[in-house]
Amino acid sequence: MAKPIFSDRLARWYLQLQQFKITYVPKKSIKGQVVADFLADHPMLVEWELTNDLHDEDILAIKVTPICKMYFDGASSKEGVSAGVVFVTLEGEVLPYSFTLTQNCSNNIVEYQALILD
Repeated sequence: MAKPIFSDRLARWYLQLQQFKITYVPKKSIKGQVVADFLADHPMLVEWELTNDLHDEDILAIKVTPICKMYFDGASSKEGVSAGVVFVTLEGEVLPYSFTLTQNCSNNIVEYQALILD
């Protein structure tokens, strides 16, 4: 029985995720020979050429607009834990929000990610 070989980063994540019963399934890579075999089985036609002619007169264009900015921070005291979020819109409008967290929090990132996924 062979054991998978993990990189250092994957091994650390694996150890942290064990407590949540999450199984890591590595993505299978495509071997170079498979790609070469596919290209050999599906050759391009010699007479095929690329054209710049558009069959429709309408062209779809997407305008990319800048995104708004988000700043956040957290604080803790004897009374509880809170988080603050400030959004700055494209027009420069500042939208502050604050939240009181009802669950106990720690510095463990995995616990926060599990809380977000719930």
